[in-house]
Amino acid sequence: MIAGALGVTYLTFCVNGAPRTKYLTDLQATPFDFGLLSALSSLAIGFQLLSGIINRHIVHRKKTWMFLCITHRVSFLGILATPLLFADPRVRIGCIVFISFIHDTFMNLASPIWASWMADILPKESLSRQWAKRQRFTTLWSTVATLGMAVFFEYFERNNQVIFGYTLLGIAGVILGIIDVSLFTPVPEPPYQPKQIKNSWRAIVEPLKDPQFRPFLIFRGYWQMAAAVAYPFFFVYMIQELKISAQCTQLIFLLNAVGIIVSTRLWGLLCDTYGQRPVMLLLVCGKMMIPLMFVLLPPDNLRITIPLLCVSFFCDGILNSAFDLSNQGIILKTTPRENRAMYVGANNFFAQGIPAIFPPIIAGWVIDKLNGHAWHVGIYAFSGYHLIFLISSIMRTFSIPLAMRLREPGSVSLRTMLSHVWAANPLPVARHVYRLSDSPNAEARAKAAQMLGKIRSPLAIRALIKALEEDTDKTVRHRAAEALGHIGSSDACESLAGALTDPTLGIQSPAAHALGEIGGFDSLHALLKNLKGLDKDALRATVDSLGKIGDPAAILPLICLMDEQDDPGLQRHIANALTQLTPSASEEEVMVLFSSPNPTPRRKPL
Repeated sequence: MIAGALGVTYLTFCVNGAPRTKYLTDLQATPFDFGLLSALSSLAIGFQLLSGIINRHIVHRKKTWMFLCITHRVSFLGILATPLLFADPRVRIGCIVFISFIHDTFMNLASPIWASWMADILPKESLSRQWAKRQRFTTLWSTVATLGMAVFFEYFERNNQVIFGYTLLGIAGVILGIIDVSLFTPVPEPPYQPKQIKNSWRAIVEPLKDPQFRPFLIFRGYWQMAAAVAYPFFFVYMIQELKISAQCTQLIFLLNAVGIIVSTRLWGLLCDTYGQRPVMLLLVCGKMMIPLMFVLLPPDNLRITIPLLCVSFFCDGILNSAFDLSNQGIILKTTPRENRAMYVGANNFFAQGIPAIFPPIIAGWVIDKLNGHAWHVGIYAFSGYHLIFLISSIMRTFSIPLAMRLREPGSVSLRTMLSHVWAANPLPVARHVYRLSDSPNAEARAKAAQMLGKIRSPLAIRALIKALEEDTDKTVRHRAAEALGHIGSSDACESLAGALTDPTLGIQSPAAHALGEIGGFDSLHALLKNLKGLDKDALRATVDSLGKIGDPAAILPLICLMDEQDDPGLQRHIANALTQLTPSASEEEVMVLFSSPNPTPRRKPL
């Protein structure tokens, strides 16, 4: 997580920030140049296929990844040196484009190896939540770095020293990027036995032939194509057309990171609980509106435009958080371990690289050709930028049917997920779930479980079941059982039945009470199955729960149990349960019946 924060700082300083856009525009880069940079960056993703092949022939992934990643960081110094080496603007831009391609090549050679390594470390059952914690931490760090960068770069922009200021930022970013890689030295590397496929072509096409993975590749590829029409030009449009300073642009973009920070824990919980598919479908419906917002921005009125941009980037950050987590979850959870690096490479090349090569080039060419032309409609003067933003928004709309075809065993429908989310405020649920899962303090975990029981959101069931089965503190397990009973979902019956039969957990009575609150066939079956071998307290709770459920199927087993018991207190509990099952008889009448002078001969327990 710490290394990731430094890596994000490297990307913020050198690659993703508004200072880079300002640096390139000062070097006389055109919209076509920005489109070409984006296209070549997508083309470089093809080297992830080569990385997948390399990953099948190496045993020590960590050393290989560290070498490639450090080379990637150092190569960026060539971009910073270009203005010092060449005077001609077109030669400068050409060199920057070439070095950027080399820079991206090394990054893509390293990426699948790292993903394969990390997937072996993170637990699958909570992978999205673990990834969400890392994403939240690194984004928070990135926010601080972005603020510092905006203040720092504003001085150089104000004094017309953009190139010098960006060079200093780049050098600092490279240093932090190298430290980032070196911090992975103590991270463990589990034993790795790559899948041996003699024919490399078979290894490459295996992800394409996988019927579970192929719909994801198709969806991801189309989405990337639709998005690549617009996203390379957001910063360029803001700086060149709207005349917003690089500092202000960077600060507006900062709200994208804020959106990630406030939402990432919730998205991680949703992905782990309901699956990646419904989350992916939901975010697609939202992200198609982002380019449309740029079309509708009022011209020549920054007092309205800037707040609208702030809202747009904040919402986009929330959606980007979901997109990253669901994308990572599908790749890391549903791909085979022995060939995972190739699946990562295939996804990134076929679904992110190839589809994003030509759209930005064509879009940049269109913007250049329409430069100086405008279509006036009311207060608006639509340009080539507006045209490509509109096209991107329309194209994104058609990705919804492809998202609906995604295959993920165990995932639920979007309607089910939304119904559970609307049942209670999901933000406090996410907060208490993470506290229940991560807090080292048993009292805090018990309090979190208790609060989840009061909220009664189905979103908490999986975390409560894990606490019921695995938490080392008895009080936490007790509160988890109670909470599951309050929520009342039959999904918890199996785990509660296990707790009912396991005296070592020490929560047999709470488990029985919880099953009684849930009710239904599964609870009835679990309680009737375990009428033997329980201590008196657990047996009383079981009898009470059978009475509460009210199913007549429990009458005969309870009569047999009454006939076998000598404890008056337990007999009264059984009598009370029978009166709930047979309203015509009172508790006293049942007790009198079983204490008559001519009782039925007592049978020996089976």
